[in-house]
Amino acid sequence: MSWTAARKAKTSDTVYAEKAELGVVLRSSEPKGVAEEAAFAYEDIESVMSASASLVRPTRRLTPLGVVKG
Repeated sequence: MSWTAARKAKTSDTVYAEKAELGVVLRSSEPKGVAEEAAFAYEDIESVMSASASLVRPTRRLTPLGVVKG
C-alpha cells in the first residue's frame, strides 16, 4: 500500500488507539505519518515468503521488540 493510501485508509489517531488496545506504546515525532507505517499498510509476510520460495529459505521467525525509524 502506498503512503498516501495508508493515510487515507486510517487516521493516525485510529492507529494510536489500535496499538494502545494491543498494549503497544507508539511514539512519533511526526504523528501525521503514523498511519503509513502501521501494519495494515504492509503485505502479509506469509504471502510474500510463499511468492519468494524459489529465492529464499527461511531459517528463523523473529518477533520485533521495537522499531526505530529515523
